[in-house]
Amino acid sequence: MSCFMAQRSTHKGDRGQISTRPARIVYETVKAEAAALGIPMGQYVADLLAEDPGAPGLVRELTQTPEALPLAM
Repeated sequence: MSCFMAQRSTHKGDRGQISTRPARIVYETVKAEAAALGIPMGQYVADLLAEDPGAPGLVRELTQTPEALPLAM
């Protein structure tokens, strides 16, 4: 997996940028889940990343979408 990180500020606050190339099956699954929730794929991934290290206060979309819970394990 390739990873590049940069810093930038956006209207969503101070955020880092991560570029990665997941396996095709992971990409397709993430794409489908984000589409089913009606949120951008990038925001969906950012929300998932915020939940993992225990930063639920940074989750922007998943907590607002009851259909997203519970997350598949």
